[in-house]
Amino acid sequence: MKIIHTSDWHLGQQFYTYDRTSEHEAFARWLVSLVEAERPDAFVLSGDVFDVGMPSVVAQKLYANILVSLHEACPTMTIVVTAGNHDSPSRVEIYRDVWQAFNVRIVGNLQRCEDGSVDWRRHIVEVPNKGYVVAIPHIYPQNYPAVDGGDRVSAFFGELNLQVAAINSQSLPVVLMAHTAVRGCDLTGHRRMQQDMIGNVEYIDIEKFGTGFSYVALGHIHCPQTLNGQTVARYSGSPIAVSFDEDYPHGVSVVTLESGKEPIVEPKVFDSPRPMMTLPREPQPFDDAVAELASLPADSPAYVRLNVLSAIGLPPDYSERIAMAVTGKKCRFCTVNITLPKQEKQSDYNTNLTPDQLRQLSPTDVAARFMEQQCVEHETVGQFLKMISEIEQEVQHED
Repeated sequence: MKIIHTSDWHLGQQFYTYDRTSEHEAFARWLVSLVEAERPDAFVLSGDVFDVGMPSVVAQKLYANILVSLHEACPTMTIVVTAGNHDSPSRVEIYRDVWQAFNVRIVGNLQRCEDGSVDWRRHIVEVPNKGYVVAIPHIYPQNYPAVDGGDRVSAFFGELNLQVAAINSQSLPVVLMAHTAVRGCDLTGHRRMQQDMIGNVEYIDIEKFGTGFSYVALGHIHCPQTLNGQTVARYSGSPIAVSFDEDYPHGVSVVTLESGKEPIVEPKVFDSPRPMMTLPREPQPFDDAVAELASLPADSPAYVRLNVLSAIGLPPDYSERIAMAVTGKKCRFCTVNITLPKQEKQSDYNTNLTPDQLRQLSPTDVAARFMEQQCVEHETVGQFLKMISEIEQEVQHED
């Protein structure tokens, strides 16, 4: 069974007020061409279809057009879509029955029977004569089915393994879709997730997926990577960068599966028509940094972040000087990143944030900076920030 594995499209993202529809349209055209060339048996989109739970009409229309184009490119291909933590599960599922006419299966929520038990069969999608795709959307830890005296996650995937084995009498390849963070994964590009010690990330150990799957198609982490455990699990990564810190190739994965053999994974790189660029690569004084920005070729369409080394913040006229440096250029200037000289105390950066940088901080980030400035004892900091992070996650889930 051949599949194309992708995730984390984040359609509708507004990047520093800039609309990214044209970039996503370019990705869609590239993706359709890839499907036409590869003719896969299944296409799996492992969550974070949209950037926000209430996407714009333009983003929803683009999503629908992509699905129709993918189906037309390969009508025999089974398309499976699951919701991620950025998606509204109910919105993703709203036209689920209609999409079946285009050979699209959508799973936004954990499916339940009338008695409240998990409807396992609705999560298992058959790829005729080729195998199965087990579609699991993003599930918050507290939403896994409760068990008596045991770990919810282990019990959930343990039962899922049994359900798949009962159906898969011919031992065909089985793909598990999951939108989650696996312990030990590379979090490059995810600044907030790198604060695991204060509870921002709920990890799953790869062993909890069990051994009943040929391949685990992961979403949630944007850095493409393969994790080897009892079962090969892979993050296809986001097809285009969604932040300046995602400084690595982006694209999708073509995976060939054969029972009893290791999956063959072929990363396919998509070159965005509007890449992200940090100038200079290493922090420099403002005068040097803005001079490099001025020397950027006029026809470069990149998003630009200015990388400044400073202990005293930015000069009063920094905005005007940046505007002059980009006049007549196709680039999109976004923000200034300020780095303190090494000899400065870490807590000093609290006063050197630009408005754009402040807007990027989460409530947990703001609390962490405040507690550090107050020199509060470490254990208390950890407990306090974990509480703030849990509240933040609950609010995001309600949204």
